[in-house]
Amino acid sequence: MVRLVSLLPSATEIVDALGLGDVTTWAGIAAAEPDLVVVAPCGYHLAGAAGQALSVTRELPGVPVWAIDADGIVVRPGPRLVNGVEALASVIHPGAVPAAPPGSVSRVR
Repeated sequence: MVRLVSLLPSATEIVDALGLGDVTTWAGIAAAEPDLVVVAPCGYHLAGAAGQALSVTRELPGVPVWAIDADGIVVRPGPRLVNGVEALASVIHPGAVPAAPPGSVSRVR
């Protein structure tokens, strides 16, 4: 997932600010002033990711938070990986690409 995010031009600033794959704090993420947060925990489908995303909404008030079916379309090799990139693009650039398929992403806040 970190590698996918680092390929998105709009995500490079926060990846650079936090350090690719580094451990950080909520304060560190807030200081980076993200435009949005995508919660994509390995091993979780959309419902589980959305549940974990609730803690992000408490820690980063005012920041849009999205959950993604990481287990189904992000961490799997093969064609579904393309679906994951397309789903991320639909969240980050909603007017520029088609909406993600139902059940793949959900705005939590």
